[in-house]
Amino acid sequence: MKAILICSHGSRDPRDNTMVLGHAEKIAEETGLTVRTGYMKHQEPTVMDVLSGLAADGHDEVVIVPMLYAEGRLTERDLPAILGIPEGSREGAVTTPSGDVSVRITGAFGDHPSMTAVMEAAVSGHPADTTTVVLVGHGSKGPGNSRTVEYDADILRAMGYTVVCAYNEMQDPTVEAALETALSSGRPRVLVIPMFVSPNGHSRVDIPGKLGIGDSTGRVFDTPDGPVELLYGAEIGTHPGVGRILLERASE
Repeated sequence: MKAILICSHGSRDPRDNTMVLGHAEKIAEETGLTVRTGYMKHQEPTVMDVLSGLAADGHDEVVIVPMLYAEGRLTERDLPAILGIPEGSREGAVTTPSGDVSVRITGAFGDHPSMTAVMEAAVSGHPADTTTVVLVGHGSKGPGNSRTVEYDADILRAMGYTVVCAYNEMQDPTVEAALETALSSGRPRVLVIPMFVSPNGHSRVDIPGKLGIGDSTGRVFDTPDGPVELLYGAEIGTHPGVGRILLERASE
């Protein structure tokens, strides 16, 4: 009997839990399947606790859908390690206290073709001819995060937007450097979109601090070309279209 597990990294911010549960409820309504949520860190229930509970309920096949923006260490190393399957594996048999479960791990959501609709929604109301968009990723030592940020940036570029990519840590350009570039682009508005799954310390403290906006949603900068309004958008994972991607991943 098949079930779906929405797997999130986990966060100390309670809004993460609310968002993941909301996506899970909609997927359960659409599929009619049992859908559970589990976390890799910081929150409960853990992934293994959920799998054990599903096994106890008679489920022997579980599709694990990572509620993660990009492929990388979490999907390739950390999640397989939690499951007890080889590094880089996407499927295998997992032993739980309640019995063995066959699992299959789908891809992350940030490079799915349906991100076109998500990115369109993220810039809605901000015309391309007056807005420069800055996409801020977490950053990583591997290529997965930057490759996915650039994938989504190309979606916007195809729509006519000028897009600057930046990273909170481990990679360049920095947030500060990207902001300087965006402010000199000649457009009167800069829209910054944090390419994160949910509200967290990076998206709500680190990045706003680097932008000089504190806990506000924006500010106006005086530049040689005139005033430029900076707006700070919602985390990309909070957009409703991401739930559709998770559903499509589960159905692949």
